[in-house]
Amino acid sequence: MECSSFSFPCIQIITLLIFSHTMFSSVKPVAVIHFSEDLYTRSRNASVSPPLPPVPVPALYVIGDSSVDCGTNNFLGTLARADHLPYGRDFDTHRPTGRFSNGRVPVDFLDEVLDEMSTCLLENLNHFFRFNQSALRLGLPFAPSYLGQSGSVQDMMRGLNYASAGAGIIFSSGSELGQHISFSQQIQQVMDTFQQFILTMGEHAAADHISNSVFYISIGTNDFIHYYLPDVSGVQSKFFAWMFTRFLAQTMKQEIKVTHKKKLGMFNLYNANVRRVVVMGLAPIGCAPYYLWQYNSQNGECIKPINNVILEFNFVMRYTVEELNKELVDANIIFCDAYAGSMDILKNKDQYENANHRDHPCTFGKRWGLNVLESANHRDHICTFGRLGTKSKILVNQRDHLCTLIFYGEQMINQKVTFLFDFAGFTYTDTACCGLGRYNGWLMCLSSGMACRNATNHLWWDQFHPTSAVNEILAENVWSGLHNKMCYPMNMQQMVAQRVKMSDDVINRFSNQA
Repeated sequence: MECSSFSFPCIQIITLLIFSHTMFSSVKPVAVIHFSEDLYTRSRNASVSPPLPPVPVPALYVIGDSSVDCGTNNFLGTLARADHLPYGRDFDTHRPTGRFSNGRVPVDFLDEVLDEMSTCLLENLNHFFRFNQSALRLGLPFAPSYLGQSGSVQDMMRGLNYASAGAGIIFSSGSELGQHISFSQQIQQVMDTFQQFILTMGEHAAADHISNSVFYISIGTNDFIHYYLPDVSGVQSKFFAWMFTRFLAQTMKQEIKVTHKKKLGMFNLYNANVRRVVVMGLAPIGCAPYYLWQYNSQNGECIKPINNVILEFNFVMRYTVEELNKELVDANIIFCDAYAGSMDILKNKDQYENANHRDHPCTFGKRWGLNVLESANHRDHICTFGRLGTKSKILVNQRDHLCTLIFYGEQMINQKVTFLFDFAGFTYTDTACCGLGRYNGWLMCLSSGMACRNATNHLWWDQFHPTSAVNEILAENVWSGLHNKMCYPMNMQQMVAQRVKMSDDVINRFSNQA
């Protein structure tokens, strides 16, 4: 039975579920719904695009740096590694994976999908509880690291992650940290993957698979952190900031579009049949704890000269994407401004209702009126919520983050439930959860003893990387613009709704070049 609109029969069904579960559950919850994703319920963007019919996306392929690295550097000799706790402590497995976060990176949130029953109930309860309407995403498993994957072509056809921490658009960016897979090397790994597809699937099937897959590119930060800002080789005296950003944008364009380098035997994504591309802009690293410490920021104010350079890069990159869309009419390439999305969180920190269930077993939030309980054990994918009666009593111990509920309803006489809860919004926007020194920006995150207890109310996880909570918000914006319109000319949800059709001429050109 579908619950496509909020109707009276649906109200009866939900009421029956609530009543029956209250009667027979020993824990006495109000209702139980199974979810497969975190819930960020604070939507500030009134222009969120309506849900679109899902179109099959065969795979998600990720190219980039530490912002999306899922374990590539675990196999490399480098200082840029996140294969130790407390990294990954709030991930699904509660173990370090190589992700530079306490939990997930943005692409992890784009992979998941809600089941049909949960989606149906969310659509009807959303009116009251303001649940995330951007439920339907790609429905894919986490893309494994290219260096850590099994080698099975069937697994590779579901997606791969080539990203490497320390990598930049410039080959040598981040080299002082040790080994990494540069941008151009990642592109070559992509081409090697395509070769395996052709040998296994055949030319036509491989071309169709690649053209309908999504390619997510998030790279460029290290070109500033490890090259331009430290003035390596006197680069600042040779290039003004706008000249440097234009060089980076043109290099990115060459890897996507057919250029004169094709005559020299160079290969690029468009030639390889890639048609769906998400190009991420850079986050405001001038607000990162490392630079707040280095520049001795007062009261956590962002370093404007650094952010201005990032703004220039994002402006040029967005214009470059617009050019690509005009030149490559059969491709869908979108630019997503991570700076805009991050600054929206920073400036409106109190308006984001934090509900990251991976970091604490339960969350309390005021959803509908003043007496609404929402608790979640996300590890078991269980979310319990309901409206408490007017005779319910809520006792809050803010120091220990505990909330005790005393029920006086007919079915729950003097029943007490105590659980952890999170405060709404981001309390710490300048200090990293894990690190050492002022703003925890002097030394990188090395041990669990350097980390805060609750990362959900922090914007930054370590010196340069945001928390999983922020990554989820940014992913929501990339997918549908739920909180802030970040992507142009469309969001990812709209992009994947447009199926790519390949002509025989394109397929033949692809097979000849491969």
